[in-house]
Amino acid sequence: MNEKRGKEEGRRQKAIIGILLAAVMLASVLAATMPSLEGRPANDQIGTKDFAYGSEVTITDVKPGEFYPGQTKEVVLKVRSTCGGARAVKLTFESTRNISVIGPAVAEIDTLNPWHEKKVKITVHVKEGTPVGIHSLPVICSWEEYSPFNFPVGYATKHRGPERLEINFNIIAEISISTDKKEYSPGDMIIATIHLSNPTGNAQNMLFKWYFGIPDNNSWSRLEQTMINMSANYDETLKISIPVEDWGNESFCGCYVISLTNATTQKVVSTGSTTWIYTPSA
Repeated sequence: MNEKRGKEEGRRQKAIIGILLAAVMLASVLAATMPSLEGRPANDQIGTKDFAYGSEVTITDVKPGEFYPGQTKEVVLKVRSTCGGARAVKLTFESTRNISVIGPAVAEIDTLNPWHEKKVKITVHVKEGTPVGIHSLPVICSWEEYSPFNFPVGYATKHRGPERLEINFNIIAEISISTDKKEYSPGDMIIATIHLSNPTGNAQNMLFKWYFGIPDNNSWSRLEQTMINMSANYDETLKISIPVEDWGNESFCGCYVISLTNATTQKVVSTGSTTWIYTPSA
């Protein structure tokens, strides 16, 4: 009886040892054949099905988005990968005549997981004299797109780009003028609002000029010319009342034009204008 029990115990031990040896051998085979988690180059054997959800790298946010001519500021961008993931993302910022990047013009991101964002910081300068309005800064983007993990292939990658993206900046005036209405008749009062600013950190002497004109008649006259000492970060809004008299029996389009000229360089830094209609009394 004891001899029979001993033989059964021996068979059980041999079976356990056999299972353990098989598990060790299987683990060794898997370790040898398991692909690395690092990106593998895409090839014909992988096939396009591994990239069914392709990645697209986009810039979703730009702050700040407003600049004065001559201003330099740090800008924070949010960069996102949609659907698929992206690795080794490279962003090259191409300066233009009016918008330039100060310092490093290339930014790199190691990994962008699907639908995730990362921040990139650059320093942007706007040239003095840049016209008011929207200006674009080209961005050339390239990256390695990788597929979801697929046993036994692993992570497959393929190169994307270069692709052209753009970030936009709104250039606003250091000087502006507006009126409270767009049409006036004798007896009315024109309320003109003039905004002056110096966004730089240095005081500047500026020559301020204000003209009134009737463009259709090519008629212009100067209303004001004066020197203004604009301290660093100067910002002021003026309201001026102008009575409307009997200026004739015909309607015309009136125009106010103002400008700031740097007294040292003699360059026009900023201009502003507004138009309105004069309607004679009935």
